[in-house]
Amino acid sequence: GWATGASAGAGVDVSNGVIYVNGGVFFARGTAAVARLFEDAWTLAGQDMGLRNEQDCLNRMLTLSSLRWAPLPPPLFPNGFVFFRRPPLPSATPAPQPALIHRNWIG
Repeated sequence: GWATGASAGAGVDVSNGVIYVNGGVFFARGTAAVARLFEDAWTLAGQDMGLRNEQDCLNRMLTLSSLRWAPLPPPLFPNGFVFFRRPPLPSATPAPQPALIHRNWIG
C-alpha cells in the first residue's frame, strides 16, 4: 500500500532523524494495510491513557509500518499557521497556489 502523510508546511517535523507528519491532511489508497494503520494508531491512543495524542500514535504506527509514504509538498498543502500567519518569503519565482489548506493553528 502507498500512504502519503501531510506536508512540511502542514506540520512535518524533521528532528533527530524522525519525520513527524500531521495526519490532519492525509491522502492514501483505500487498502487494508492503510485501514490497519489507522486502526492500530487509534488502538494505541486508547491504550496510552493520554500520554500521547492521536497524532503521536499515528506517527508511531506510520514509522513502524511497511507502507511506502512521503510527506505532501509543503507549498501545496500548508497548515493554517503557515498560510495565514507566516508571510511568504520573497522569491523570483511565484509560489504555487495551495491545493488544500489545513485550517489549524487558527486562534
